[in-house]
Amino acid sequence: MTVLSVQRQAGASLAAVLLVLLISYCTKLLRGCTHRPNRALPPKALEVAMRALYFLGLGGILDSTVRCGSDMLLTSSPWLAAMVRLACGSLWAAWGTSFWSGAEKDGSGFRAEFQRWPLWRLVKRYFADSMQMVLSVEWRSIKAEEIARKRSSPQYLVGMHPHGSFPFGGMVNGLTEIGDTTNLSVDPKGLSPAGKPLDQAGAEPWPREDTPSVHTRWFPHLRLRAAAASFCFWVPGMREIFLRCGIIDCSEPYMRRLLKQGLSVAVFPGGARESGFATPGVYRLYLRGRRGFLRLALESGVSVFACYTFGDEAIWHSLVDAPAWLSSVVQIAKESLGILPPIWLHLIPNRVPLTTVVGIPIDFSDLRPPPGEPASEENLDIAMSRYIDMLQSLFDANKGLVPGNHGSAKLVIE
Repeated sequence: MTVLSVQRQAGASLAAVLLVLLISYCTKLLRGCTHRPNRALPPKALEVAMRALYFLGLGGILDSTVRCGSDMLLTSSPWLAAMVRLACGSLWAAWGTSFWSGAEKDGSGFRAEFQRWPLWRLVKRYFADSMQMVLSVEWRSIKAEEIARKRSSPQYLVGMHPHGSFPFGGMVNGLTEIGDTTNLSVDPKGLSPAGKPLDQAGAEPWPREDTPSVHTRWFPHLRLRAAAASFCFWVPGMREIFLRCGIIDCSEPYMRRLLKQGLSVAVFPGGARESGFATPGVYRLYLRGRRGFLRLALESGVSVFACYTFGDEAIWHSLVDAPAWLSSVVQIAKESLGILPPIWLHLIPNRVPLTTVVGIPIDFSDLRPPPGEPASEENLDIAMSRYIDMLQSLFDANKGLVPGNHGSAKLVIE
């Protein structure tokens, strides 16, 4: 194989991938339904064509890279170079079976045992065992009867905040079992950020004993999944991890389908726009313009509660004053991919405490539309006002109790 042929293959493959990104920029294919006209799914033919272009293009880039490496490192053994290329091609073909499976649309990739994967323990150890999920101290202020009612709903829609450069703490704390009660230094019968048992609920046993996760034990019927940008499922490695954690494509029809199946869904309303706010010491959310998750909750008839992860805003130091050309590239990538590629000053995350606080559910039964009808704009405004009040209360009540010196923090909600 000549160098020229390798270069031509790499160029053609790169052009195919760039064409996919250009089409996505125009059609919002990789951004989820929120940004598409009428929040509709893309035409099936377009999706198939885009997937084929992407798979062949990225595979061609991989093959060109392997060929170049083999030519430089294995010049004396053409047979070994051919075997390496064959092995890499086989791995790529195997990944293709996952890429074309559609598991991100129905949640079929979820594996409960993956929540106990040893990698999550290593992640927690990196953060000095300071990753945990706790109940908001507000739970201690309500009566036992109301506590029992609040946690007895069959399913919930969960708002996760903040998005951060990457919602690392919220996702790992919420979707794995590293935040177990044995490492929280709290009474196992009831939790608060201060590590004290809940006054009223402390006398009650945990509703579930089959999981150590705080939220899945506290809410007896909770079977939680999460939603992420469509592009996350087009990245090898990330796709497999997300699927096994129970993460699905954030397109509204897919989330609605899971809710109809009795599952609960966690969403990050701030999305890519909010990720641009991620700076240590800055507590800023983009929420007022994101009513889609509340529309979904009202029309599906489910209660809503919020989780706020203190520390997710400080995992990476972003380059705030980036050159104009670099900021433009990042914005174009955001429009194409549905994620905001971070401009970090360093790649290694800061070892900050990551505490996810679970709030009290809100019942929107008085705002729900008749079955089959859309939620009214007026009711969505009321629901958003209640949700923001609840989120602000959760933040203010717990900021001085969790580790990380957040006591003087001010939450800004846009």
